[in-house]
Amino acid sequence: MYSDDGALTHFARMAKVYRAWEPYRRRLVDEAADKGYPMVRHLFPHYPEDTTARRLRYEEFLVGSELLGEGAHGQAGGVPPDGLGGGRVLPGGV
Repeated sequence: MYSDDGALTHFARMAKVYRAWEPYRRRLVDEAADKGYPMVRHLFPHYPEDTTARRLRYEEFLVGSELLGEGAHGQAGGVPPDGLGGGRVLPGGV
């Protein structure tokens, strides 16, 4: 299922991304231990005056205060029908 060239290329890229943000992850872990802040956060605490941020539920979230993420949309928590933007989709349609 995940052994084709596309899947392996994607995994290699994501492993590099994971490694690249290690210093940020470590800082977030320290911040969570020291201040009790969650690593994954709603946008509201960082943008209290933004009415759009207040209305969001699961559409967008922050990892720390600097990395914006978007929840998976579509059927059964999968990716949107158009993939991940730019025509890319996860290997095996995951």
